[in-house]
Amino acid sequence: MIFVFIDSKCDICQNYQKFMSMKKRRELTFIDLRDKAKVKNITPKILLLDPNSGMIVYDEGKDLLLQGYLALSYLHAKNRFQIFAIRIIYLLLKLVRKVILRLKRVRDIDFKNAQN
Repeated sequence: MIFVFIDSKCDICQNYQKFMSMKKRRELTFIDLRDKAKVKNITPKILLLDPNSGMIVYDEGKDLLLQGYLALSYLHAKNRFQIFAIRIIYLLLKLVRKVILRLKRVRDIDFKNAQN
């Protein structure tokens, strides 16, 4: 099973989840990064990452943990050009996400000081 950890307060993340559900990618399970207990139950290794640095993908079968453009590339890229394109687009999306969350006055995800 492949777990995709996203921020439920992020409009870009929510739209990505809707897009992937329309594509009927049943092997993907989306988990809210703001739910620390649920995240920790799947794999505690995620708590060592900065959840504000981008989407996280965990492939349970391969015990593979990826974040940011590498996570998105793992799910979608088929060649080097696509990996490069995803890297550029991801940087832009990450910047837009940060601006949107600041405008909405949403706090960053904090695994270190969160309850649970």
